[in-house]
Amino acid sequence: MKKSTRNILIAVCAVVILVGILLLVTLVPWGGDSDTDITTSTYPTDENGEQYATDAMGNKIPSEKDKNGNILSAGIVTLADQGPLNLEKVEVQNGSGSFTVLAETQTTQATNAQGEEEEQTEATVYTLVGFEDQQLLSGQPEAIANDASNMQTTRIIDINGENPGNYGLEHPRATVTATFVDGTVITYKVGDEAPAELGVYLQCNDDKAIYLVATDAVDSFLFSPLDLLSKEITTAGESEESSEIETMTLSGTNYPKPVTIVPNDDETNSAYYKMTSPVEQPVSVEKGSEVMGGIRGLSADAVKAVNPTDEQLQNFGLKTPAATVRAVYSDTTITLSASTPDDDGNVYLTSSDKNMIYQLSADMVPWAKYTYEDLRYEYILKPNLDFLSEIAITADGETYTFSIAKEEKEDEEGNVTQETTVKCGGKTISSAYFNTFFENLTSVQRQSNADGVQASGGAVLVVKYTYNNGKTADTVSYYNAGSRKVLVNTNGTADSVVYETYTNKMIADTPVIAQGKRVDPS
Repeated sequence: MKKSTRNILIAVCAVVILVGILLLVTLVPWGGDSDTDITTSTYPTDENGEQYATDAMGNKIPSEKDKNGNILSAGIVTLADQGPLNLEKVEVQNGSGSFTVLAETQTTQATNAQGEEEEQTEATVYTLVGFEDQQLLSGQPEAIANDASNMQTTRIIDINGENPGNYGLEHPRATVTATFVDGTVITYKVGDEAPAELGVYLQCNDDKAIYLVATDAVDSFLFSPLDLLSKEITTAGESEESSEIETMTLSGTNYPKPVTIVPNDDETNSAYYKMTSPVEQPVSVEKGSEVMGGIRGLSADAVKAVNPTDEQLQNFGLKTPAATVRAVYSDTTITLSASTPDDDGNVYLTSSDKNMIYQLSADMVPWAKYTYEDLRYEYILKPNLDFLSEIAITADGETYTFSIAKEEKEDEEGNVTQETTVKCGGKTISSAYFNTFFENLTSVQRQSNADGVQASGGAVLVVKYTYNNGKTADTVSYYNAGSRKVLVNTNGTADSVVYETYTNKMIADTPVIAQGKRVDPS
């Protein structure tokens, strides 16, 4: 029996200790770094056996009870329930500065379906004081209005409001004053975030009580004025026609010689766009499309300045832009200037019709990071075989002329098709063999520009393309430039540099294909 009694006593002591620990956790003061869930309420009982609620400090607080005296809720206090339609203005002061949002909700008389006159509420119009001429970002002023006019707590931390500095309320992160059309004024002080992402500490009006509210109930109070401004830089074209450029000019430090681009009207190559200056030539298929996609329908990640000063333009790299694009469309002309991309891959950008500085990823505006060399056609020259009547190739002192003609053929069922016939010195060359050779000949890509590269001796390879649509013939000449490199000259102008493996193969393969024999792909 003694052993049994001793076990019972041990068990009772353990329960008492556990209850004591639970009470200690419940009553521990908040404002520290503990991760205990301070939104969970426990309800002790008084000397009469009745439940009562406490704040996180152990102070007795009001509560809602059922008919049996059981607490239904405690610490949930409605601080504001006016609703945004009754709002007149919200004044915000936080670490980003001070700003005021005005709200105007008008009503009109209208006839309903029953033919009765009734009052209808129009959509609320929000204005950011000092930025009246700026478009606001949809959802941002609405968020502030909703938060200011509807506020409910999730817990009372300290109903007596002792030591507000422990909760970031002596120097609040934001002070917000909401004024309503009926004259009601509500002021909030936004303190620190509570541990374990449980919410944010808050005080309201002259009430000393320190409350806990949901983080998303006050996050809009931490906006800066610039957060409220529209991030739309340019609008998208309303039709396929208005989305296509008529002409584009690129200038700035990236383009010492301005580059003018227009849609490609040269059917002899597959480029979508062509340059008309500084040299007329096709534009890179890949990068040309990227550049065109970085003008209309642009939105920024952030607005950095409104009506920027010269100092701000200098600081954001826009006093002397890296690139300026002027794009003419059927319905508008857009002019944008961008800085050099920073270490995080962002650029700062201005628009000629919006006196603002925006921040966005450089990937959204490729023209801001590209140069003239980047935008050149990937290939030295890649004509479409359908538009060629002759290719003359001079290699090792011998000239080989390939005549190209279209022939119509009709099968047994009367279907007519066109076939390309290639001849050299009277010998007809297999289409499959010649297509492989032609692909090798025209697929050579630029490796680098021709700046400072000197040729030695005469041309080692000359290719002349004659067209069947009246276009002037193109002549491409290749010269040894040392270090296994070859200087390419197009129509008398130094063009770029390629590797000698290309010319070596073309020099070797040309007499082979001229004899109608097969050559290997590159």
